[in-house]
Amino acid sequence: MADYRTLSDQELTGLLKNGDQTAYAMIYQRYYRLLYIHALKKLNDEEEAKDIIQEFFTTLWTKRETILQDTNFAAFLYKSVRCLLK
Repeated sequence: MADYRTLSDQELTGLLKNGDQTAYAMIYQRYYRLLYIHALKKLNDEEEAKDIIQEFFTTLWTKRETILQDTNFAAFLYKSVRCLLK
């Protein structure tokens, strides 16, 4: 079994697309704080920022099969959150 902490974003994305819950948890762990801070800077409201990021991660799981594996995953995450902030 691979150590998920050492996997690249692209590898985690491939596993996520196939419904791997551990890959999802690793993406959550890797990006939650960064995305939360990004949302907080835009919103200046901690609870609203938390809600937006939670909504994003819920949507990420439900629409995981449509993620393009060849994209810059971090850029995809930030852009997706920015869309929710509007």
